[in-house]
Amino acid sequence: MDMIISEWMGTLLIFEAMIESVLKARDKWLQPGGVVWPSHSQLLLVPVMAQQFHESKLGFWSSSPFGIDMGCLLAKATDTFTSRPIHDHVIDTAELLAKPLKIVELDMSSVQVADLETIERAFQFSIERKGVMHGFGSWFDVQFGGLPVEHDSAPVELSTGPD
Repeated sequence: MDMIISEWMGTLLIFEAMIESVLKARDKWLQPGGVVWPSHSQLLLVPVMAQQFHESKLGFWSSSPFGIDMGCLLAKATDTFTSRPIHDHVIDTAELLAKPLKIVELDMSSVQVADLETIERAFQFSIERKGVMHGFGSWFDVQFGGLPVEHDSAPVELSTGPD
């Protein structure tokens, strides 16, 4: 059986230069009936309340270490901290304010590079618990399926989510 196996996933699933190379290799060399692993993927998004993480990053600026009032720098620190994505926070299920939504689904046997250039999705969350929304959390799941019928079994899934 013909197969391409690649770890092409990156930030927000598709922000990785390798995915384009994998799709080009699939189109050029994968034989009919061949499989790309992972075969399917989803990007999930959810509003989160990350109070402890937020406090660990900004709490210093609202305190008075050594008797020095740092409050005048809190606005600048907050702007700096919140102006870019956070990559080092591990989301806990207790931080989820709603059920996650799948905002991108990819079938690696058919997705095209052009499909990844502009992705627009409308979404709406039903907030299920009280709290301050500090931002959106995201993760991706990938499945390893697509084997021929004689090897058919439930796809193995790899999830980077909080569960």
